[in-house]
Amino acid sequence: MRQFFMTATALLVAATFSSTVQSQSSESETQAAASALLESVQSARGLSNAPIKDGSGGGTPPTDGGGGGGGDNGGGDNEAQAAAFFEDNVHDLIYPKCYSACHQSGGIAPGQGADLVFVGPGPNQISDNYDELVRYITSGGGANLLLSKIAGNSHTGGIQYSTGSSEYQTIEEFTEFFD
Repeated sequence: MRQFFMTATALLVAATFSSTVQSQSSESETQAAASALLESVQSARGLSNAPIKDGSGGGTPPTDGGGGGGGDNGGGDNEAQAAAFFEDNVHDLIYPKCYSACHQSGGIAPGQGADLVFVGPGPNQISDNYDELVRYITSGGGANLLLSKIAGNSHTGGIQYSTGSSEYQTIEEFTEFFD
């Protein structure tokens, strides 16, 4: 059901943006419309300050194992792509390994000062865990620290996924949304 609502929301946002862009007459007006749309999507998701790529360079992470593309990637679409990628590929990798034993409220990790705490089962579990991981990646810790911990470097929980594993590569690919 959640996937249906995410798809419906993405289609509504795309349709709104498309009609807005068609009515604009200059590139600066189109950019302003794209910025306004991105801000409204981020605000609705509670991520108004998260540095999601805005199409100004870098491209989006590959989903086919290929290179990372470049140029314009659609602005606000990147937030939806990151959230969908997390739900489809990342959440099931982090939840059983990270939440179950350590990275939960009252768990071992927060007790030792870790700044990454996931939530357990509930109606907003996936979106809340997405928001938490985005917060961690975009403030302080960053992607490099996250990936280092997953590989077992200075991590009390040891190696969760080795650097050559497909699981590690999937999480690394997710972090590229926030470069």
